Amino acid sequence: MLIHGLGARGEDWSGTHSHPWPPSGFHVYALDLLGYGRSSPTQTSDYSASKLQEKVVADFMQAEHLGHADIAGWSMGGWIALRLAAD
Repeated sequence: MLIHGLGARGEDWSGTHSHPWPPSGFHVYALDLLGYGRSSPTQTSDYSASKLQEKVVADFMQAEHLGHADIAGWSMGGWIALRLAAD
């Protein structure tokens, strides 16, 4: 699970790996956080990492039946990754 930083998008991870990617047997997810990239806009003004964005990632993991995952993030994405690991 790759989590982008503030003002970025999941697609920004595309240049960070070498071919072949992912290694055999692995799946890589680089979703757009709510309100970023190709995600749907929302009416809420609360895009905080500590609340809404962490829930977006946790809900995605649950929907994909990911009981556990290796998670990486930069900037705000790093904060979200840390909170997910702690929770």
